[in-house]
Amino acid sequence: MDFVSFWHGPVDPITYGCLASFPYHGQTLRLYAYDANLPVPPGVELADAREICPDHDLINRYFVDGKTSFSKFSNYFRYLLLRAGAGCWVDADLLCLRPPTIGHLSHIFGRQFPQGDPWEINGAVLKLPPTSPCLADLARIALEAAGLDSGWGVIGPELLTRLCYQHNLQNLAQDQAMFYPLSPDAFWRVLFPDEYESVRVATEQTQMLHLWYNNYQRSGYDKQMAPPPGSFLHRAFEKLGVLGKFSGAYDVTQLVHAIGDWLPPEKRFYGTGQAKIIADILWKLDNLGKGLAFAVEQMGAGWDCPPLLGKRWLSETGDKWEFQENGLILKNMVPEGRWFTAHGEPARIICLWGNADWIDSCHFEGDSVLRCKNQHGHEFRLTRRD
Repeated sequence: MDFVSFWHGPVDPITYGCLASFPYHGQTLRLYAYDANLPVPPGVELADAREICPDHDLINRYFVDGKTSFSKFSNYFRYLLLRAGAGCWVDADLLCLRPPTIGHLSHIFGRQFPQGDPWEINGAVLKLPPTSPCLADLARIALEAAGLDSGWGVIGPELLTRLCYQHNLQNLAQDQAMFYPLSPDAFWRVLFPDEYESVRVATEQTQMLHLWYNNYQRSGYDKQMAPPPGSFLHRAFEKLGVLGKFSGAYDVTQLVHAIGDWLPPEKRFYGTGQAKIIADILWKLDNLGKGLAFAVEQMGAGWDCPPLLGKRWLSETGDKWEFQENGLILKNMVPEGRWFTAHGEPARIICLWGNADWIDSCHFEGDSVLRCKNQHGHEFRLTRRD
């Protein structure tokens, strides 16, 4: 099956591994770029992007939030490629897991979200007939967006979903399992060794796995570092023979520290068995009063107080953890030693950070103080401030 893609800028090891996965499974991949010296994996053909879009300056005329977006330009570029009949488009963060069996189809695209979602259909894998009226509309509207600062996705999934419905193509979409078995918020699952089996099962019907590359960038993941050994992605890159492209590999603790803001609570405390203790602490803090600030008071020697790192706060509703913006994250348990506020407002949950200390126990002193002890016996307390 013939695939095409586009890249602009340095090729990081994660992207390199994804590109290498296509020839590994016997597929042809032609990568278009404006850089004739772009390093590509063996078996990947490098092609001149000027053959498709001669106006090189157009790449700098697609914006999101005031910044140039090459990803947004790639939406327009893929529509041009399809109109030229160049092959089936794939984003450069698609990991080919097995030889695709859909090459005979004239229309290839997949659902990333359930039916009815305005971003239901994603074009990370996309093939339409060159003469398709839907494709003509996609290319026209995407070109009109040049020079406009509009949101990410407006000429991608949002536009593709709307036009597929307008042209009555929505029933041709592949199920989520084909390309998008993991949601964007679950991008981290391929990075953790203890998630390997669940990811393996979730991708049993997946031919090409979308890795949600933008979330790696946004979360702070260092793309020069391989995922921890034993993880789904580490095993995939090992199989492809590309681990040598990375400068090193995360261990799980380093990974949690790097992308902790994007992880569910049980992953922030990976391997410690502290999830129930944390839930208890959150419940007790709630019972001290909502919307209040708390103080951490040092009660012993030897505390390390690094800078505040959290960006969100957590609350617990029944068995469901909720992530809230504009607050602080509960981290592993070395106190900061000062009052905390988020954007000038009192923070419900204090942010605690450290490398080796964990809360071992906590209890009330009166009705306004929560006294805590870590595994080394050092104590601190949270004090309500009205």
